[in-house]
Amino acid sequence: MSYNIGIIVSENYSNTRKIKEEIFKLKEGFKNYLTIYMINDNSFLNIIVKKFIIDLGIDFKEILKYDENYSQYCVNPSYFYNKKFRKEYFHIRNKEFIKLCKGIYFFIDKKDENKGISDILLKEVIKKNKDKIILN
Repeated sequence: MSYNIGIIVSENYSNTRKIKEEIFKLKEGFKNYLTIYMINDNSFLNIIVKKFIIDLGIDFKEILKYDENYSQYCVNPSYFYNKKFRKEYFHIRNKEFIKLCKGIYFFIDKKDENKGISDILLKEVIKKNKDKIILN
């Protein structure tokens, strides 16, 4: 059985050392029973975090909107992706992310509080009463 953890990094968060420390603690705690989920926004920091997770040998999955390009780490099969843009894909992706994760780590910069994807997801996580850890 795998323990599914989500990681959300806000747009202006820059403490990569803190993210790496937390991921390493998760790996030590759950050994081979850990899967980390991320929403890919192609930001530089998300790319670094994704690479770090994969390099540590942790099972990694990403959740994309259906109008984005498929990757080998996608949760769904390839035919779900590369669709025409539709607004609801944003909400579908967020709901799927929250549903799949047992707990979610939020790395939020003070400048990003109350705005952006991290804030939207945090409100949904609170509403669904999921485990959360907020680090800034």
